Amino acid sequence: MSRKLNEHNQKYSHPSVQALLAEYPQQSDPKKIIVNLAQEKRRVALKYGWEGPAYCPLTFCSLFGISCQEANHEIGSDGRIFPREGGKALIEYRGDRPEERIRFTIFHEFVHTLFPDFCTYGVRHHNLRSTLSDAEKQFERLCDKGAAELLLPTEDFLRDLDSSESFSFEELLALRARYGASIDACCIRTAELERELSYAFMFLSVNPEEPDVMTVRYSAKTSQFRTYIPNGLKVPLNSVAFDALRLQHGGCTQFVQETLWMGKGSRTFWVRAMRLDDVVGMPDYPRVLLQLSPKKEITRPLKSQPDLFYRS
Repeated sequence: MSRKLNEHNQKYSHPSVQALLAEYPQQSDPKKIIVNLAQEKRRVALKYGWEGPAYCPLTFCSLFGISCQEANHEIGSDGRIFPREGGKALIEYRGDRPEERIRFTIFHEFVHTLFPDFCTYGVRHHNLRSTLSDAEKQFERLCDKGAAELLLPTEDFLRDLDSSESFSFEELLALRARYGASIDACCIRTAELERELSYAFMFLSVNPEEPDVMTVRYSAKTSQFRTYIPNGLKVPLNSVAFDALRLQHGGCTQFVQETLWMGKGSRTFWVRAMRLDDVVGMPDYPRVLLQLSPKKEITRPLKSQPDLFYRS
């Protein structure tokens, strides 16, 4: 077991992740540990009457003795958490962020308390990615993983996905409203949990100094979508992404065929785009959502016709 733990320590260098693996030596994947711990907390909260979706993070934190308050001073990030006397904790969050971002931030900060060494450290910040080391980014991604489980619980979200047929933008926006989550959180969660279909989401940012340049800021894809999508990938000027940019917020295009250069080669997909909301104070936030599929429509095949499953 000690040899296995040493291998984990080499792969996961952040001390909090190492402490987590040491606390649960029977587990080798910290993502599974965090998700399991988040699910345990969720089950406790549900027993005390916590209801959703949408699930309120303020009520959730209060059930575990954690105070949350809007910061009326600069905190250097979207949110932060720090331990207080008596083993309790305080979460501060910026109230000038979109409501769905605040909800995710509070859940993210709560997940910090699931690490066994939480009380041995000082303030923890959310959204300082540009200043973090690789180990710290890995640690923060684990907190994002736990936050997604609390905001968009697997059990509930899978049930909604199973009832979806076309995975249209309208359905994604309905999920966003139902869970009080951002569109990107819903897309990432959908791509993570959908096992049958092949498609991907790309979130595109516009360079303020070069308005005719749109690049991939980040992406999410289902396990059946085999094509690698690099961050920073430029979208061609004739893409429907630029058509969507000229629409009102929430406006979307129809599927069209487009060829994208990825790495050393090109791939042709059916693509549609949706204009995203502007986020005040965050000019680099994605402006367009692009959905890619190897077929013209994303529809769930009949269970009696498994040969209709599409894989890229």
